[in-house]
Amino acid sequence: MPFSNSATTSDVEEIVPPQREEFDATDFTAAPATPKRRGRPPGSKNLSTRAKSTGNLEDQIGGLLVLVNAPIQLIPALSKDALDPTEIQALAKATALECERNATFKKYVLQVLKAQGSVGLIGVVALIVGRRAVRHGILPIPPEIGGNEGADAALGFVIASMASGKPFNPITPIPVPEPAPVG
Repeated sequence: MPFSNSATTSDVEEIVPPQREEFDATDFTAAPATPKRRGRPPGSKNLSTRAKSTGNLEDQIGGLLVLVNAPIQLIPALSKDALDPTEIQALAKATALECERNATFKKYVLQVLKAQGSVGLIGVVALIVGRRAVRHGILPIPPEIGGNEGADAALGFVIASMASGKPFNPITPIPVPEPAPVG
């Protein structure tokens, strides 16, 4: 059958679009004006970026200073230069107050404090490995600074204070055994 264009309207179904509801065209009242909110809804920001209390920040900074100060306290040649608890407290308080005044400085301090957890883990592992190296004579310690036994005891004391969860108190004397008499 050849193609023919002679189809009548009765042969083809009429396509009728769906009807919409009628509305009164004279009612042009504007929709209620509600401004669109942009960005995040209030209160949905990350909790880690929110301002923390100065006391909590001061304690965290003090803990970091104690951790940094511990090796200085352990080395007899440097122990005179180690910070005492009053200096640690004053430095922590001054740093926390500066964090309140300077948002950029606070951002850097919070980054350092965030990294402290990883550094603490690495530090404990390093102390344990160092203690084993001292015990086996891999790291010879001169007798005038306590010898291998003194270094082993000092490292053990630091590990024990870190495990107890209490901050290392630089005033507490580290038990160092007397070196064995030579001769």
